[in-house]
Amino acid sequence: MPATRSKSISIVRKNIPILISHRIPQRNPPALAFPTRESHVVLVELRESRANRINIKGDVNETVTRCLKKLFNVLKSEVLPEPLSVTIRLEDSAYRLGVLATVTHQIVLSLEGYYKEEFTREDRIEITARLIAEQGIELSEARALAYAIEHGKPALYSVSEGPVVLEGKPVDVRFLKKVRAKRLAKSPPGILLDYAAKLSSHVIVQLLGLLSGTSKEREEEIYTLRASNSIWYILYGVKPSSKPVLLLPSLPGELVEAEIK
Repeated sequence: MPATRSKSISIVRKNIPILISHRIPQRNPPALAFPTRESHVVLVELRESRANRINIKGDVNETVTRCLKKLFNVLKSEVLPEPLSVTIRLEDSAYRLGVLATVTHQIVLSLEGYYKEEFTREDRIEITARLIAEQGIELSEARALAYAIEHGKPALYSVSEGPVVLEGKPVDVRFLKKVRAKRLAKSPPGILLDYAAKLSSHVIVQLLGLLSGTSKEREEEIYTLRASNSIWYILYGVKPSSKPVLLLPSLPGELVEAEIK
């Protein structure tokens, strides 16, 4: 059994990443994760205990609480070598996936310190990604988020090419509202999925240029946002807003309208 400390506390302020991808059935288009200037304080406290328990504090909604408990159950069954008491304090956000990804990364860092283990950066990223994916999102999306959080930079992940960590400053984002994306009762025709995957790949490259500041044409920005949102309309029936907003995938069945400033 690895050496441990009797108690470990970490308190950090972490930037929340956004995920830009399109959940296209039976296809694996690239996923882009981009750090934002929205930051939250995260506290993770680990203590020796006779029984596994988790205590979640702060202004947290029921969905995030349920997801954190699910994460703790995975840790109990697959990671923790002995009972542990975990206390998490965090601030809520309209973008739940970003908050959960950030907290997951901090938990992995805290466990690394508590058990006096030293992961390689790649191992830490992969552990974080697999834990994020337990929330029901694609592993490629989870890996993009994990790379972006670990490096504090934009990260592009594709199944064929793997990760690419990019240069770019955090962006200002205003999260407007949550939108439900119903599950598909029947998968669309394969040729439509192929076209959607190609459009997704092109749009994500265009959005990367807009977010990193290499493309500043206002007209180009509006058309790129429309193209991205149209994929959600074609596949899931989510009607695009008339405003210049971007639909961001969050937890399964949930999108968030965001204004990129």
